Amino acid sequence: MQGVRAAVTNEEGDYRFPAVPPGEYKITYELAGFSTVNREGIRVGLGFTATVNAELKVASLTET
Repeated sequence: MQGVRAAVTNEEGDYRFPAVPPGEYKITYELAGFSTVNREGIRVGLGFTATVNAELKVASLTET
């Protein structure tokens, strides 16, 4: 509905997407050197605050 939004966490790992319309969302966590984590089916309603935690694991290293 609104496309893709991106946010960077603060020093405590918190992030925020203000004024998101109600609906179902998918969150993707990405950082260089770590495996990507996807969370799907995040339901947001009016006046609702969702807490979605994720733990990124170190990606395997490869050399060429």
